[in-house]
Amino acid sequence: MEPDPRPGEDDVDRDDAQALTRATGGGGSDEPDASSTTGTGDSAEFVGRVAGQDVGYAEETGAERRAAVEQDE
Repeated sequence: MEPDPRPGEDDVDRDDAQALTRATGGGGSDEPDASSTTGTGDSAEFVGRVAGQDVGYAEETGAERRAAVEQDE
């Protein structure tokens, strides 16, 4: 069996719709936010949810509540 060519980590399954690699990218930049976690410079930080459940979606989301209010009006 050939290894999966998609980047990823050993502790998660591969899925094209998820960020499965904890690779940190970026490069040198003079932009003011380049060193921030979400900037384009080198930050050595993985930006993303690496494990667990997003508890914000455990129940009703804000979008669902707003849609329900609009339907009731």
